[in-house]
Amino acid sequence: MTLKEYIYQRLRDNTTLHTLLSKSALPYGVYFMNPPESPDFPIITYFINAQAGRLPRDIPFMITAWGDNYEAIQDRIYTLLHNQMTEVTDYKTLFLKWDWASPEMWDDNYKVYFRQDRFLAKGIKI
Repeated sequence: MTLKEYIYQRLRDNTTLHTLLSKSALPYGVYFMNPPESPDFPIITYFINAQAGRLPRDIPFMITAWGDNYEAIQDRIYTLLHNQMTEVTDYKTLFLKWDWASPEMWDDNYKVYFRQDRFLAKGIKI
């Protein structure tokens, strides 16, 4: 399982997030990079910055919670990902940690509040 797949699986398979997102079927409101064309809010999107080279490094990834309950969603994501050790196929052992949160923001196109949180995965690219 790659880092991208690991993050998706952790978010997709959590029943508390299903409740917060009001979703009961795949993809459970979790999307890579961009929301779908006509999203049913609340949803989560995530993006991983590409990293190369074998040196130990921080791999930043952003998780955005969209909807009126974005804070509760981000709190749950923090519980799922902060201070976690994981094994994935594209990096040697990774340590995940929360790093930063944006202020509350408003999307004029979707007419919805959202917040981005940045996490860091520390590891070595395989």
